[in-house]
Amino acid sequence: MLVSRFPGKPSDPLFSRLARPFNHTWVIDRLHCLLRDAKFDPTNFSGHSFRRGAASTALEAGLSVHDIMQLGRWKSDSVQRYFSQSYHSLLNLSR
Repeated sequence: MLVSRFPGKPSDPLFSRLARPFNHTWVIDRLHCLLRDAKFDPTNFSGHSFRRGAASTALEAGLSVHDIMQLGRWKSDSVQRYFSQSYHSLLNLSR
């Protein structure tokens, strides 16, 4: 859907708007707008919500902690704080 709303050249950034990369402010403003439309409190979400979700999803997908640290530009083991157990992994533990 993004490609149809924001078409670009092959040399443009993968995620862009009018051949410019999305910036942090635009993404968070858009996220908060969508959350309000869906009747969620946007103050419960931030850019770190994406960071935590991406780290947890990557770990569940089998990426090594080392690779996740490189992708997220973590320099220390503080990445461990971003890992959360998914509903499915918690369900499997309870069995």
